[in-house]
Amino acid sequence: MLLGINWLSGKMYKMVTFATDSLSLLQAIDNLSQDTTEIRQLLPNVCEHANLMYVPGHRDIPGNEMADEHAKRAATLTDPPDFTVPLRAAKTIIKSEVRDPPVAHHLGRLFYDKVSQDRDHKEVKTRRHATMLAQIRSGHYIGLSYYDAMVDKTETVQPTCQRCESGEIDNTEHRPTKCDATVAARRDIFGTVEIDMVDLAYHPSRIIRLAERTLVRPATVRRAQQA
Repeated sequence: MLLGINWLSGKMYKMVTFATDSLSLLQAIDNLSQDTTEIRQLLPNVCEHANLMYVPGHRDIPGNEMADEHAKRAATLTDPPDFTVPLRAAKTIIKSEVRDPPVAHHLGRLFYDKVSQDRDHKEVKTRRHATMLAQIRSGHYIGLSYYDAMVDKTETVQPTCQRCESGEIDNTEHRPTKCDATVAARRDIFGTVEIDMVDLAYHPSRIIRLAERTLVRPATVRRAQQA
């Protein structure tokens, strides 16, 4: 939330909405916790009114919804637990019964079926990098003009790339794979300038390195290093 407040700094907005899946954060703010003193002091400097909205992080994901339903039912059981079904068998049953619908996200459908959780866990070392990777994969990253324009509806923010003369929308499809401004970084990190959207799945650590060189704003880097 502090990162969001710092991103808004320099201009006074009439109304800002912060959407978060951290219920504990909102409760701490509501209870005037000392841990949220800085947040409460800085908020009036960026907006006249702030809406703090709780958004459950896994809402409408079929597998998660089913898990929640069964977890709630299991919590009401009073009988001793039944361990007659081996964990491996339970996993097999779950995989056979849970069928998520095809990916509809305009970016995700280009590469998400190639994403491996084991690969991500092996190559992504910090929570900050995991968050960065998720934001880049979804296209919702503040280093991209496309996302800046989506958040800031004023005409002063344009979604087209300001780093090259292509005139293309500055999104995840353009900046890491096509933009002239990232050619040198792509060559250094991947050994070639020809990378594809599937590389967002196959090479998470390289995508993070590329993002840190071509997407992360200097102020964001300084704050991360200080933290």
